[in-house]
Amino acid sequence: MAPSRQLPRLVIADDHEMVVEGLASALSDSCQVVGKVTVLADLVSTIRESRPDVVILDVSFGGVSSVPTMRSALANGEVNCEFIIVTAFESASVQADAMASGAAAFLLKGASASDLRATITAIMTGVTPASNGASRPDHAGGSQRRAPRGPTVAVAGARLKRRHIEILLLLKDGWSRAQMASQLGLTVKGLDFHLHAARHVVGIDGVNMLRRWAQEHSDELKAVSKSDLCES
Repeated sequence: MAPSRQLPRLVIADDHEMVVEGLASALSDSCQVVGKVTVLADLVSTIRESRPDVVILDVSFGGVSSVPTMRSALANGEVNCEFIIVTAFESASVQADAMASGAAAFLLKGASASDLRATITAIMTGVTPASNGASRPDHAGGSQRRAPRGPTVAVAGARLKRRHIEILLLLKDGWSRAQMASQLGLTVKGLDFHLHAARHVVGIDGVNMLRRWAQEHSDELKAVSKSDLCES
């Protein structure tokens, strides 16, 4: 595999093009920049098309907060990535809202490129980053592993989103990718995005192995599909 493919996939979203380009240049040695957004309305579609691991998101686009867009996209399972919220204004209330809405980290725009790299590295290794870009230790002195963002429910120890469960229930019955995409109102590419996320959460590499896992846990999947998903 080429080295560039091993780098974290990154989308940079800010309403100032110079900021986007500056961050892209500063992080190009440690990340693969797969998308750039300067208009908030383009954020979700760009993420879905480019499938980043991490999004650096400015909190304000022309005076309009980006947090509701992030919150909605995560809650509805439209995207499956982590968000680093950045802002030029220090505000405890804005930070609290961003973190409660699903952000993985909150940084001021004055943060250095090394702080951003450290935060991205923490996210990619499954460690909860602190707002200053450092990792936050757990009570045992190790690193705290993060659950997927957005509403989830536990099935056999895996924290699954509603979309994951819908797909797994179809997959276990032998549906093809095209059939599942049509049934769920997705493109095949969009379905593959969610399949990849489900495999990652369950810890299984192949689709056939994921199908067997879904068949083994069929009763649990059916049970949770009939109840509201909640976040731990």
